[in-house]
Amino acid sequence: MKGILIGVLCFALLAGGIFLWKANEKVPDPIAADVLSKYRQDELMEMSEDRLQSLEGQTIAVSGIVLTSEGDETGHTVTLGQDELNILICQADNRHLASMRKLSKGHFVEIVGTLAGHDFDDMMGRTIQMKNCATGIQNK
Repeated sequence: MKGILIGVLCFALLAGGIFLWKANEKVPDPIAADVLSKYRQDELMEMSEDRLQSLEGQTIAVSGIVLTSEGDETGHTVTLGQDELNILICQADNRHLASMRKLSKGHFVEIVGTLAGHDFDDMMGRTIQMKNCATGIQNK
């Protein structure tokens, strides 16, 4: 019984340590990150699901027209697209909230961030998600 208790305790400490290590892992600044490729928002919407899956987790730059820009002091979301059916949703990196808040509907902008996922539905349209987004790129 004592051995099982020690084993469970060691496992809990190891799992807790890994969790804390991953939770405190630094996310690179998207402005300084190496950009894999640059795309227009409409090009991403026309890509196949397989191609988008191969880009997930990669830092890319996307240019397009701002459809919405909304948020508060703790977070901001910018949506690129021409209509509500085919959109790219970008969650702002907290280090760049001020510059993302300046965007408003109709602005043409280039956003850099990490492709996080996508959802293609025949009835609801296409949605692509990005995270850790910022405007502008240092290493073009």
